[in-house]
This record gives sequence, structure tokens and C-alpha cells, in this order.
Amino acid sequence: MLSFLGYPLPAPSVIMWAILFVSFCMWVNLIQGYWRINKLRTSGYITQLNLRLKGYSSLTKSETEYLFIGWQSEVKLYLKKGNSEVRLFVRLLPMLGLLGTVDGMMDCFANLNNTKVLDAISKGISQAMFTTLAGLLAALSGMYLAYNLNRRQQKILLKLKYELAHDEN
Repeated sequence: MLSFLGYPLPAPSVIMWAILFVSFCMWVNLIQGYWRINKLRTSGYITQLNLRLKGYSSLTKSETEYLFIGWQSEVKLYLKKGNSEVRLFVRLLPMLGLLGTVDGMMDCFANLNNTKVLDAISKGISQAMFTTLAGLLAALSGMYLAYNLNRRQQKILLKLKYELAHDEN
């Protein structure tokens, strides 16, 4: 990203690989969440639930309401699968970036007695800032997309609740 701007990229550290791995896991969970929303929208789940309801025509009104609540819970569990992991990854990424900052600064201090002090310090600071940037950018993008995913899930659940209540009458 920065190498085409004329800035040399620091050598990848173990912490940078950890940031990349956690980011990858977060993105996989986010993509799966969006895929579940798309799959639910294209499957016609409201029509399927209404067809299932016709099989329960002998239920009382209160029993039908409990059935609706159960269906809403099933859809909610299906949609929210993986959301807690995404929240964990979003919280973990800035901490990994901070750990990379500390590691880079420790490299700076370890190389102070080197003959090329300026070169050693610039490499350590470069590593420190790059891991911080990577951790923060990954966390911010994940935070935005997790919020967007959560809002879409809430809209689907509200639509389901409205449709089931509306079709009941």
C-alpha cells in the first residue's frame, strides 16, 4: 500500500502476520454474515413460514404467537451467527497493532548501540507505525461493516416480525 507512494515497507513481523490472520478471520465472518442475509432474502422465507403456518391451522391465537416467536428466534440465531467473533476480532486488532508498536520500539532501543543508529531506529519506528496502522485500519473497517451487517440483520428481523403479525390478521 505504502510502497507505491515511495515509502519502503518494513519487513513483516510475527505481529503483522497475526494482524493479517485475525483480519482474514474477521473478513470471512463478515462475508458469511452478508451471505446469510442474501440467502435469506432470496429464499422467500416469509412465504415458507406462511406455508408452514397453514399446517398448524388448529392452533389457538396464543399458540400461534409462540410459534411466531420461535420462528423469529430461529431466524435471529441464523443471522447473528459469527457476530460475537467479529466483535472479538474488532477489539483484538487495535491491541495487536499496539503490541506491534511496542515491539518496533523495543527494536529501536535494542539497536541504539549499533554503528548505524539512525538506520536501525528508522526501521524500528517504521515497523511500529506500520503495525499500528494495519491494526487500526483493519479494526475500523471491521467495525463499520459489523455495524452495517447488524443494521441489515435488524431490518430483516423487523420485517419478519411485521410480516408474521400482518399475515396473522
